[in-house]
Amino acid sequence: MNILIVEDEKKLVEEIFKYLNDFNYQCSIAKSYSESIDLFHEKTFDIIVIDINLPDGTGLQLIQYIKQKRIT
Repeated sequence: MNILIVEDEKKLVEEIFKYLNDFNYQCSIAKSYSESIDLFHEKTFDIIVIDINLPDGTGLQLIQYIKQKRIT
């Protein structure tokens, strides 16, 4: 299972990544809105864990973007 973790807090993302890796999940990390958009177009993810407050946008904007791209 491929998981995208969108989180800008270093310590938190490291803990989430380590925990999920221990269960053999394949994880990618994005630390900003723009980085998450790039990864979204590069790979297919089964789950996306999204922080609401990002340095260059919001998690809600990202959810809206993903929903629009999935429809088209």
